[in-house]
Amino acid sequence: MQITWHRNLNAKQGNAWSYNVGNGATQAQVVYSKNTTAKQPSGKKFDACLLGGNRGVFAWFKCSAVLVNENAPPLPANAVQIRFNPKAGQKYFQTNDGTRVDFMRESWGMADGTCWAIL
Repeated sequence: MQITWHRNLNAKQGNAWSYNVGNGATQAQVVYSKNTTAKQPSGKKFDACLLGGNRGVFAWFKCSAVLVNENAPPLPANAVQIRFNPKAGQKYFQTNDGTRVDFMRESWGMADGTCWAIL
């Protein structure tokens, strides 16, 4: 089964992330996954965002299983931060030094909205 998760800028009650295991989106504070592929941004919603319009879901992560909230393992010290901010001109998921990220062996969506990975 394909599971997707993404940063949810409209989430409520401290939930920074949305994930979908095939029966609609559910929100979580923390999401963890292994062998995760980045669905890089594209499409009309992405184009509109780049032009200053409203954000929409146009980029996400795909994996076969997730652990959420207290079930997620702790973030290790050697994880690197993953960023994607189209308002800052970024066009793909990337590390702090600008290296494009398409696959992560392990990934964490943290309660503060940051994303970290072991590449």
